Amino acid sequence: MPDQNDAGIRLDGSNLVLRNTGFYDNENGILGGENGTSVTIEYSAFARNGFGDGFTHNLYIGFVDRLNVKASYFHHAKIGHNLKSRGKENYIENSYFLDGTTGYIYAPNNAQALTLTANLFAGSAGTVTGGVAQNKIVQGPDSRFTIAANVPDAAAANFWPSSQILSQLGLSTVPNPQYVNDAPQPMVLRSLGSVTGRMAGALQAAP
Repeated sequence: MPDQNDAGIRLDGSNLVLRNTGFYDNENGILGGENGTSVTIEYSAFARNGFGDGFTHNLYIGFVDRLNVKASYFHHAKIGHNLKSRGKENYIENSYFLDGTTGYIYAPNNAQALTLTANLFAGSAGTVTGGVAQNKIVQGPDSRFTIAANVPDAAAANFWPSSQILSQLGLSTVPNPQYVNDAPQPMVLRSLGSVTGRMAGALQAAP
């Protein structure tokens, strides 16, 4: 679009529910959301969205009452956020965020609470920035963060981390070494079969 702010879905309606969807190569994957509404996203993937100016994102949810995200994959946003929300309440679980060398999870200083649980974050710059007080952050044992030297290859965007970080994740083997990349295939949760020591969160099942 001429204003470089187009979207796969421009949300001007009341409520939105998306399941088993993929948004790729848009100026914004989803854009919008108003007071008194809710957005639910499940088993979906967002990749390569954004114009590249830092003002467009994989998805940008507005001032909704509640955002629910489950079992979804966010990677390779073009300069902007993998997921940006101004919602009053945001519940994001069992999802995977792959970022580069400069990305963070951002929470402003007026955030009342931030609980990080049952998600996998791959990046090398850090965990949380934006001014939120550290005593408001609760990091559950089932949220996993890679470290700088062992970030999965951003070009390949493998869902399962490489063998280099198995010790950080409490795993003895890579759960699904044949699995390469989910885009554009939607996520389908399935059993890990013979894998022992199942964990809650993003690593419990392959997409």
